[in-house]
Amino acid sequence: MNSKNILKGSIISAVIMTAAFSFAGIASAATVVTPASLNGWYLYNDQTDTVQTDTAAHGFVTGPGTPPVGSGSVHLTKATTDKYGIATSQFASTSLSSITALSFSTYRASGTSAQVPSLGFDVDSNSTDGITSYEGRLTYEPYFTQTVNTGSWQTWDTLTGAAASSTSTGNWWFSHATLNGAVSSVCTQADPCTWAEVLASYPNIAMRAPGQLILRTNGADGEAFDGNVDNLTVGITGSTTTTFDFDPTPAPTAAYVNGTDNTCAGQTPCYSTIQSAVDAVAAGGTVTVAAGTYPESVLISKALTLNGAGATTTPTMITGTSTNANYVIKVNGATGVTIENLAVASTGASAENGIDVSGSTANVHNVAISSFHKRGIRFSTSTGSIFASDIIGDNVDGTGRVQNLVTIWTGSNVEVYGNVLHNALTTGTTPTWSSTAVIVTSFDGTANGSASSANVHNNEIYSDDTAVTVGSFYAPGDTSSATVNDNNVHETNTGVSFESNASNASIHENDFVNVPVGVTAQNGNGTTTAAVDATKNYWGSASGPKTASSTSATGSTIDGNVSYSPWYTDFAKTTLQFSGVASSTGSATTTSSATNANGSTVSESIAPNTVITGDSNWDGTLEPVHFVTTQGVTPSSNSTVTSSVYSVEIGSTQSKLTLSRAAKLTFSGQAGKLIGWKAPGGAFTTITATCSANDQTAEDSSLAAGADCKMDVGGDLVVWTKHFTVFTLYTETAATVSNNGGGGGGGNGPIAGSTGTAPLTGATTGTTGGTTGTTGGTTGSVGGSTGGQVLGASTFNFTTDLTIGSTGTQVIELQKFLIAQGFSIPALTNGTATYGYFGVQTRAAVAAYQSAHGIKPSVGYFGPLTRAVVNATVTPVMTDAQRAALIASLTAQLQALQAQLAAIIAAKAAAGH
Repeated sequence: MNSKNILKGSIISAVIMTAAFSFAGIASAATVVTPASLNGWYLYNDQTDTVQTDTAAHGFVTGPGTPPVGSGSVHLTKATTDKYGIATSQFASTSLSSITALSFSTYRASGTSAQVPSLGFDVDSNSTDGITSYEGRLTYEPYFTQTVNTGSWQTWDTLTGAAASSTSTGNWWFSHATLNGAVSSVCTQADPCTWAEVLASYPNIAMRAPGQLILRTNGADGEAFDGNVDNLTVGITGSTTTTFDFDPTPAPTAAYVNGTDNTCAGQTPCYSTIQSAVDAVAAGGTVTVAAGTYPESVLISKALTLNGAGATTTPTMITGTSTNANYVIKVNGATGVTIENLAVASTGASAENGIDVSGSTANVHNVAISSFHKRGIRFSTSTGSIFASDIIGDNVDGTGRVQNLVTIWTGSNVEVYGNVLHNALTTGTTPTWSSTAVIVTSFDGTANGSASSANVHNNEIYSDDTAVTVGSFYAPGDTSSATVNDNNVHETNTGVSFESNASNASIHENDFVNVPVGVTAQNGNGTTTAAVDATKNYWGSASGPKTASSTSATGSTIDGNVSYSPWYTDFAKTTLQFSGVASSTGSATTTSSATNANGSTVSESIAPNTVITGDSNWDGTLEPVHFVTTQGVTPSSNSTVTSSVYSVEIGSTQSKLTLSRAAKLTFSGQAGKLIGWKAPGGAFTTITATCSANDQTAEDSSLAAGADCKMDVGGDLVVWTKHFTVFTLYTETAATVSNNGGGGGGGNGPIAGSTGTAPLTGATTGTTGGTTGTTGGTTGSVGGSTGGQVLGASTFNFTTDLTIGSTGTQVIELQKFLIAQGFSIPALTNGTATYGYFGVQTRAAVAAYQSAHGIKPSVGYFGPLTRAVVNATVTPVMTDAQRAALIASLTAQLQALQAQLAAIIAAKAAAGH
């Protein structure tokens, strides 16, 4: 290596003296060095001893690749004899023995195997001898013991380099032969030293004052070199270890693109192409693109947000280039990328992928993707989501047609929701594959990689060969999995298909309409090993899916190892139907019985071929008869008092179930008792009808759907019913009330659950008979609400995720809230629909609310983020359950008051008053 390293010239001396300062004054752990803020550094030509200006050939640049720190580095070149570098004098006089850390990073773009930027500094071999003349430079060159690569960043720890051979003991060598006036025979270029050997040979060695530390090019005269340096780390005893990050002028955090306006309407910095803005913006920044057509293919390799002006109306349209057949947009090796509000249409080329996400984390929102050759969006070894987007397979023609709209490949985990995925339906005559809206597989294009997973929900999927495919023919043993919920699938050949017997999925709350095959677990590898859970779906018919054992059903066909019962009987998914409690031959009668601690026995008998249905709260489990906590009942009038005997539950804890045939309930030894029922969230209903006969055929015929009757048979009470819920046995007696006597008792307290002080109508604070009444004198609580709230009302608290198909009180309260807030649900306000079903208009209102409140994604899914905002603003309301509980409480108080009045009257009569 050339050893000419003599510092000379008054200009350089002046620069060094001006820049010199003690390292101990550096307090931060990281120092960014830029052209605008050099922090004691200067660009330098070590051959001519001249300070240089920042240029493209020699100066601060972005990259190359991904530098070890920051976004850039110092670019160093050498064409002939010039040796460019970057230098500082801020470490002058530092003792080498006090250095605790010393490393740097290099990048070689071109050069010989021995060429790479080196680290060196001017030395004073004995800082205690008073000699201040120039003694040369100590230089570290990695190639002595390390392999230098081309095209990648490498970091060199200069203090711990090991010997590579007997003739090469280290990486440090002196480029000047005379130290302390004597010729040095150690640490030569022919026999370099380790750091420990340098300190052992020269215990008092230090950096020279004045003198400089330099990172510079090396190589013999005439050898060309192109490379970069960055990430110099220096630690000194008693001072902070500092890393120097060499970067160009800091990249902007926001960049703007406009293909027709070079001022971007006054926004800066302004670019004419998306790629130039992507390259320029800082990691984590935002690139905002104006509406228009951009004929380019965009590569994203760092965290950023790419935000267009829209996906459909006056869109930002990216069309690709004729020279790129792979992608229109590619996210490669980046974490934290968002792509939103734009359109991707491969009209500039026949690109295989509209968007390609490789080894990255990316979220794609409100993007329209079309005109791709194979895949709308592909995730490969990546995580992220695509939501509220429109993907159309408009190149389907039977030959050069799309493969998949959303491809989730090897080792990926992706959420797919709120999208419209359509038109991947084969029209040609010689297809070689089934075009699918979403495929989840371990396949990576050439081999079987790691399993993938996906959450596919709340999408509209239509006009495709297959809606969702799990596993791949090309990946034997593919264990990929998916959750497929709340999707509207229609006019599609197959709903969910499995191409590997090791793959699996859970499939719930979907609508499959005009879908010939709902789920097929049959594939080239055989039937799926684990049973596929496809319960609680609508299969396009109230009769449910067609299977090998239910050929009379008219819904979508199900093949293979699939569990499908219960199913919804309607598109709105308001009613569930169970396949029956009898055996598949319909020859068995199902019975169960239970006996409580008091010896009371209740038994049930369900006829063969009974079909059982329930609402959306039912999970399909049929509970046998069992005793539950005895419930209160509603008396027939204010002149009666009830006494509950016991309560039993049959069927479901979540839902009232309806039976196609009458079931028989026998309450042993309870003849003459009263009985009624109460469904979850409903009011108590007394059974008053008398059965026509204790006979299955008779009651099948005489009882209407959901009806019931009772009769005494010997000493037993028998109920025939076409519904299951909680039944309560009770007695009722007349209350004794006399009109004699005078004086009231109390009445001055508030009604339970209120804070008022007005007495009950007609009550007085009497003292006659020596009794002071206290009825109503406490502040109570109703329905679980806090005492003191008017009429038992409480702030309504939303606790459940709501989406298309949801029903119940939570939906009712949400719809009332949205309308009150000004978000229209026309079918409710014009009276053409009733409250309580979450449909497309409710979803649109939720989406509008989310957009108005900055909640993303604004797709109409009422989840945790939206609930938190709504719960903070709702006003007190009274639920139906609270209202019913309040009425029951007031009735009970009135009954108690009547009983107390009767007791007072009787006491007065006994006393002769």
